[in-house]
Amino acid sequence: MSVYQESEYLWLKKEKDFVKSVIEAGKAVLGICFGAQMISDVLGGTVHRNNFREIGWHDVELTSLPGNEPFQKCLPRSFTVFQWHGDTYTLPAVARRLFSSEACREQGFVYRDNVLAVQFHPEVDEQCISNLITKCGADLKDGGPYVQGEAGIRNRPEMVENSAGIMFSILDRFEELRYAFPRL
Repeated sequence: MSVYQESEYLWLKKEKDFVKSVIEAGKAVLGICFGAQMISDVLGGTVHRNNFREIGWHDVELTSLPGNEPFQKCLPRSFTVFQWHGDTYTLPAVARRLFSSEACREQGFVYRDNVLAVQFHPEVDEQCISNLITKCGADLKDGGPYVQGEAGIRNRPEMVENSAGIMFSILDRFEELRYAFPRL
């Protein structure tokens, strides 16, 4: 499903209203993939098909931002993470781009200092990847320049471990920000 399919999935409107209310309340928010797209939508961006599907292990780069970005400090300049998406979003005017990749310009952004949206999947483990291949394996058959085959995706414990490190860095930074910004 896609964020823009409100007529097919009626619950999306209520979900977007909830996400917007949490953001407006100043809570810490992390949106991953669909969640990043939803955050973009509620902050005034648009969600649409990307030029390419991006599936598998791909490099993401931090964009050039001032050194005081809250999540820029906790992550390496370039890292490899798991991707599984065909949609992308436009950067909301109120947000700051944080990540980009060759296949998809919008890989992540920050809003205020308490909202982080990432297109990639730092949360995956081997079971999650296996479930995606089992339930969404047809996405791999369509191919494309940024779609890895099953063999290139599965059994990559070093990639899963590195991805977990990215996820923990993000979560640790949210915890630090919680103490720096009491409204969180």
